[in-house]
Amino acid sequence: MIKGVLSDMDGVILDSEKLYVRFWCEAAQFYGFPMQREHALSIRSMARKFAVERLQGYFGDSFDYDAVRNKRIELMDAYVSEHGIEAKPGAEKLLRYLKDNGYRVALATATAADKASDYLERVGLLGYFDAVVS
Repeated sequence: MIKGVLSDMDGVILDSEKLYVRFWCEAAQFYGFPMQREHALSIRSMARKFAVERLQGYFGDSFDYDAVRNKRIELMDAYVSEHGIEAKPGAEKLLRYLKDNGYRVALATATAADKASDYLERVGLLGYFDAVVS
């Protein structure tokens, strides 16, 4: 018998993947690297160690992962602060169904805990989760 549901956040509950891709590309281009959508998608959910290797493979050893990542965070934070973030279509309906039917609901995400809570609060979904693990 199913008693609970565990979900990822980015791309499942929140439509945030498009923002990560956009701002990885913009941040890399800010530093002169011609990152395209396919480059950004190729490091999705990848640990730093492997992402550095992959991106330097694309753009050379001068690709400064930390500088580009920090710029991506800066750009995305500014965007979300001004424009917000969107829930995926049907996310609230699914979460409401699960809670109304007695299921425990947890979220596991690679996003920092404070940022995940902020994003979920912005779209009115934080209260549906019994636990958020980052």
